[in-house]
Amino acid sequence: MRAALVSRGYRPRHMLQAGPMGRMATAMFLRTYSRGERVYRAMLARGYDGTMPQLTPLAFTRADVVFVTGVLALLLSARIAGAAA
Repeated sequence: MRAALVSRGYRPRHMLQAGPMGRMATAMFLRTYSRGERVYRAMLARGYDGTMPQLTPLAFTRADVVFVTGVLALLLSARIAGAAA
């Protein structure tokens, strides 16, 4: 908005000409507030109830151990095959 004022030739020379800057700040506040309201209403429309949902805690299970072991074995065998070639 400041760039728009400058492109229209606004060059304040003293404090009495600060009105456009005040109007710009007011317009930006109102636009921001309005945007926040729209985002909040969109969240409500999607089921937001004012609290963050609690996730179940993560656990390192036997399947995870098997997967990590398999990936490490694959990488190690690729490394050994690459070094032998």
